[in-house]
Amino acid sequence: MSLQLLAFRLLLVLVSSTFLKPVYAAEVTTSQLVVTRSEVTAAIEGLADLNGFPADESLLAIVEKFYQLAPVKVLDQKAREDLLQKENIALWTGVVDEFSGLAEILFEDSSAKTLKQKEFDRYQLTLSKFKSSINSYVLSIHPGFQFLDMSKLAASHQGQAVTIAVFDVFDMSLLKEQQKRFPQATIDPVVSFGKPLSLSHGNVVIDIILRIAPAAHIVPVWADAKDYTKVMLYLQTRTDIDIVNMSRAFAEASDHQGIDPDFKKALKTFTKDRILTKALGNSGTNLAGQVTAKRQAEGLGPVNNLSSYDIKLVADTYSEGDGEVPDLLLFAINLSLFADDIALSATVPGDVSAIRSRSLGVPAEGVWSPS
Repeated sequence: MSLQLLAFRLLLVLVSSTFLKPVYAAEVTTSQLVVTRSEVTAAIEGLADLNGFPADESLLAIVEKFYQLAPVKVLDQKAREDLLQKENIALWTGVVDEFSGLAEILFEDSSAKTLKQKEFDRYQLTLSKFKSSINSYVLSIHPGFQFLDMSKLAASHQGQAVTIAVFDVFDMSLLKEQQKRFPQATIDPVVSFGKPLSLSHGNVVIDIILRIAPAAHIVPVWADAKDYTKVMLYLQTRTDIDIVNMSRAFAEASDHQGIDPDFKKALKTFTKDRILTKALGNSGTNLAGQVTAKRQAEGLGPVNNLSSYDIKLVADTYSEGDGEVPDLLLFAINLSLFADDIALSATVPGDVSAIRSRSLGVPAEGVWSPS
């Protein structure tokens, strides 16, 4: 492996994150949006009612805050920074995604699925429009990459002859647009396992990779959680893949007692001579489950998201007496918007020294994506 190729691979770690957000757009106001406050509230309450669980109060609070926002053009720099750093507006779409994803999981097994499918789809479409509305507003105030010089990186590393698997979730319609948007790249059809959720996080990751390396070969891979071991076994057999960018949890054993042994074995085999970058997570804790100092200072507990169980699996990857530690398994820690501290939701290694030495800080809330 040439040093230049290895350097390029390491630089691509910068796109491994569970909170990628787009930047730059025309200025908007909430009065210009195509979905109203009452429609969004009705959609949240409707999805909750269909699935028999309470409406998410934190999401309803975000709806109220959003429709009270001032037009971007009247915001000074301090007001913009407060929205991004104190109100965490760039993370609001993550709350929408989590609620929408949970609703989809529950509705899949609901007895009302056949009779209520159109109603369910209408509510989900409303939330999708609401998410787009938030993004449009964020795009107008977000500093993005304006303080970073990407030109040298893009000029030196075009990605030729490098194959990157993006293990994530995807929006298929956006993937088709990306195949047209990046003519120099090769974007394969999605390799699918099970019935994964349709979300756009993986599309954003692809956008970031191809902004840096427009000639790279992309292999999108998605799966539902019960098939993550199958994915890792598949990736192990794909000797043409140089890098895996993984924004999913590790696979849990069938008895829920730690990491799946077959997944762990395949992971270690892959990372003997190829790079896998793993988003460390968004639990707001270290790998022992202790709340980070930053959240403690804000009087906050851990983040209760669907993949919080992953921190135990990551720690289990480097359990005592485990033998050789693969050098090419790397972890990404979310940094705050201006990269001067960890993000409020970031997972950190804590006392797990093997993971600390393989972790990189990623300014995940400051990346750019047209998706």
